[in-house]
Amino acid sequence: MWSVDLSLISQRVIRVSDALTLEKASADRFTLRGDLRAENVMGVLSQLPAGAEPCQLDLAEVKNSDSAGLALLLEWQLRMQAAGGTLDLRDAPDQLIRLAQISSVDTILGLSINDVRDTKENDGA
Repeated sequence: MWSVDLSLISQRVIRVSDALTLEKASADRFTLRGDLRAENVMGVLSQLPAGAEPCQLDLAEVKNSDSAGLALLLEWQLRMQAAGGTLDLRDAPDQLIRLAQISSVDTILGLSINDVRDTKENDGA
């Protein structure tokens, strides 16, 4: 239905807008950079890769986010699950995690402030 083989995405950087980019770091690793807000998310929605493989998404360089950005992450996760894959969100900013907690979707997305801090401490950060 929504399945797109992650290895077929040839563009290394997908410029969604001046304020948001999706970068392909490797076949199964992506980075979102910029503002994950309503005015930017519609541009990336149609380009979300979804496949049967596990996929990591680094959110460390997301500067601002709102409920539309959160909805985009939920949609991406649903598309990955429908294709038989998983989406592992990494280094989400506290603002995004708090928004997910307020919206009661933090556990669905696998986000918690304590998990992020514990991971950084265990990685030596």
